[in-house]
Amino acid sequence: MMRKISRMLLFSSVAFYLTALWNKGIILPVYWVHLVVSVVLIALTSYLVVPLSKVVLFPINILTFGLLSILCYVGLFYILDTYLSLVQFNNWVFPGITIIGVSLQKVAISYAGNLLLSALSTSAIINILERLT
Repeated sequence: MMRKISRMLLFSSVAFYLTALWNKGIILPVYWVHLVVSVVLIALTSYLVVPLSKVVLFPINILTFGLLSILCYVGLFYILDTYLSLVQFNNWVFPGITIIGVSLQKVAISYAGNLLLSALSTSAIINILERLT
């Protein structure tokens, strides 16, 4: 049990840090207590809210092709920013990048788009880390 809780917190913190590393629209909290609370809330969302919502809202999960979990993260990030003021999400401009001949152009990302991108990234990183172990 303790091993699962520690993995849950570790995966959530790594996913949140990696998302904030590439997404310059996320401003992490200055105080470590706020960061710990944010990571614990992400971990609870990942391991309690998302599986419970998949079971309770099964028909909606089928209709949205599993995107219900992403909506849970978007809601959590909105609450962390708006009501709890633990993390700040802003508009930002993705400067563009070229990788192996593939070029992504400069794109302006809105607040809602940033919440969605952050939710997708955090969810994907947590799922990848879970599958690797």
